[in-house]
Amino acid sequence: MLNEATASHQQALADLQRSATASFIRDDPTLAVKRAFRSRNPTETFNQLVQQVRGHADAEGGLKRAVVDYILGRTSSTRAAAESEDFLNGNAFRQWLRQNTKPLKAIFGGAVQNLDAVAADLRRQSYNGV
Repeated sequence: MLNEATASHQQALADLQRSATASFIRDDPTLAVKRAFRSRNPTETFNQLVQQVRGHADAEGGLKRAVVDYILGRTSSTRAAAESEDFLNGNAFRQWLRQNTKPLKAIFGGAVQNLDAVAADLRRQSYNGV
């Protein structure tokens, strides 16, 4: 019952953030993030999106959530996690992160170091056979 309440709360928060983001950027956050990464200058495009949501915590959270969802969509395995297959494709994640560091810094600022730490952990795991 507690798990259901927690999941329900998390979904309500995600919906609120998504809606807040959409109202500030006047676009679906998922599509806006996808277009931003595919734009000629992703860093500048993300700087513009960040400007639109700045100062509005729910909108900022929704934009960040849309970016994380995009990252997971681009770097997750197509198969379920198992002993021989990770959910997050470590090599794809590290490579994608290297190629998109500047736009990610526009969104996450210094917190992009957390993504670097995840990439480093994935690299260590791949060498250790974990």
